[in-house]
Amino acid sequence: MDVEAHIDLTVRALLLKHKAIDGAVKSASQAVGSLATRTMKQQIVGGHPVGKGRDSGSGIVAGKPSNMSGNLRRSIRSKTKQEGFGTYTVTTGAYQIYARALEFGHPKWANGVRYPFVAPTAKILLENNRARDLYVKAMRKALGKRGVL
Repeated sequence: MDVEAHIDLTVRALLLKHKAIDGAVKSASQAVGSLATRTMKQQIVGGHPVGKGRDSGSGIVAGKPSNMSGNLRRSIRSKTKQEGFGTYTVTTGAYQIYARALEFGHPKWANGVRYPFVAPTAKILLENNRARDLYVKAMRKALGKRGVL
């Protein structure tokens, strides 16, 4: 058998898989960002009027941020950035100035009072393997049924 005759075919097949794998990782990363965004928004529950205390609202859940104006929920978004082949960074967060105070507490609030929504989102995605499953599904699709060339 002439091995040299098949090297160019092998290289072409590998290059096609290279593109498929990178595309799969990019797609899965964007899907994880969307899932994180949706899950983070779900952490903001109930509501109370602006300027009124949490005890004046309905659907308030202890330890979770409540929806007042909707600005926090609307500010949550995800960005995906390519770092290299098959390497993407997904950043999901809230872009309101008070988001940090909700997550970690505020010096003017009683000691230990905080309303986290980012950390619970990460916990949900990691414990349920939801993020991992998106990557596995994308890679299986990119590699084909047998998972090889």
